[in-house]
Amino acid sequence: MLIDGCDVGAGELDTPFFDQAIQRTLQQRPAARRSITLDALAEVAAGHAPAGFVFHVSRCGSTLISRLLASVRGSTMLAEPDVLEALLRGRYRNGTVTQDEKALLLRGLLGAFAAAGADRTFVKWTARACHDHALIRRVFADVPCVFVYRDPVEVVVALLGNQQDRLPPGLSQAGLLMEEPDMVQAMRPVEFWTRVVARQLEAGLAMCAAAPTLLVEYRDLPQMWTGIAKFFGIELAAADIEHMRQTATRSAKDPQKIFHDDRAAKRAAADDELHALVDRFARPHYVRLEATRLAASHSA
Repeated sequence: MLIDGCDVGAGELDTPFFDQAIQRTLQQRPAARRSITLDALAEVAAGHAPAGFVFHVSRCGSTLISRLLASVRGSTMLAEPDVLEALLRGRYRNGTVTQDEKALLLRGLLGAFAAAGADRTFVKWTARACHDHALIRRVFADVPCVFVYRDPVEVVVALLGNQQDRLPPGLSQAGLLMEEPDMVQAMRPVEFWTRVVARQLEAGLAMCAAAPTLLVEYRDLPQMWTGIAKFFGIELAAADIEHMRQTATRSAKDPQKIFHDDRAAKRAAADDELHALVDRFARPHYVRLEATRLAASHSA
């Protein structure tokens, strides 16, 4: 088996998402493309592991956390690499993929990423990867994990966007819910996204039950970003803190823009139907996460 990749130079992983940097590198330097065998990958990866994982609910500030960690000297951040999502979904080859095969590739890919990175390498997973935490932690049991979440009303409003009465084509087959595609397709977007967020919050609770996990609520990010770095074992110098402070003033997904707190606007956009669905499906999980987070902070 051959795995395609490319040589990325220092400072080239400076985009909000990993694949943006790879695409830019290949456009600017086509000769950077490389291929490696699975055996060679395992050899490179031996003895290496990421310094930390960031799991999260959708639209909750995780991109800001990845940008903050990336701004610290000696840190490399891999923000939602598509290759990892493809691996977890089994999209890299036809046929049935066993959990053992996925574990082998996870160890090789992330070990190789860590070997090629700076002093420490972090991974921010996609939102749906929180459902794969058991497999990921089976492979990297000692890697510290953060789970980031946000009030589900605000998340659902962000996910809904301009969707009205029907889901976009193909979304019902994306596997974001456990129900049959026909049942999913019959849902109105507000119910679909509320159920998706509820599953993500429930997965966060399962992560906490399985192993120690640092819980971070979106509203606490202004006070928590240096704490997150310290949780991952980073000793921050004054220059690091200043870099993080400057990064936090910019929009995480579009650093050319100033960050604006949109919590009030999101809540104002939520109608009675959305509130009712959130209270039914997502709010109970959110309340339990908050209780777990507060209990951990009081015992620290």
